[in-house]
Amino acid sequence: LGSTLADWHRARSAFLSLAGPCPLLPDFAYGTWFTYWHQYSEAEAKDDVAHWENLSLPIDVWGLDMNWRLTDNHKDRFYDFPDAESFPNFTEFFEFLRARKLRTYFNDHPFPVASRGAGGLQTSPEEVDFRWRGLGGWLQRGLTFWWFDKNWFFSIPPPFVNTSLSGKAWNGLDNAAWGSHVYFTVTSAF
Repeated sequence: LGSTLADWHRARSAFLSLAGPCPLLPDFAYGTWFTYWHQYSEAEAKDDVAHWENLSLPIDVWGLDMNWRLTDNHKDRFYDFPDAESFPNFTEFFEFLRARKLRTYFNDHPFPVASRGAGGLQTSPEEVDFRWRGLGGWLQRGLTFWWFDKNWFFSIPPPFVNTSLSGKAWNGLDNAAWGSHVYFTVTSAF
């Protein structure tokens, strides 16, 4: 970035010309978040929300983490295997949260389609369609946002990197920056 304030301003200007303006966080993001890596049932989740309400504790975001989908037989690599036994109707659950002015998110450890032999690399039509339909479908049902978890042993690699392992980079662009771009781009349409 340089050694002077002027160098920093030039670097920031160059970054903004490439990446565009940085979006501001919505007000709710500065509030109280609750998330717990726990195999919730819908009844237990609603009971937890009621507990916050009964104690008059402020809460803005209630996250289900990774426990929204099935994990057996690698079903957690897809978006269409929700845990319907624990949450029979996610749309109704999202409405329950929205009625209480709560936002909610799912945590996602994205598995690339190329790694399971289902299509091309990062910018292929198969990968783009898979992310668009998977992420977007849940947002249409009422999910507020996605938590892109790059801290996993696989992730969406940046363009021109033919591996799904985290930590690989292309010209300084790593899976954290590329994955954040993909998730931001998809979710900004909703």
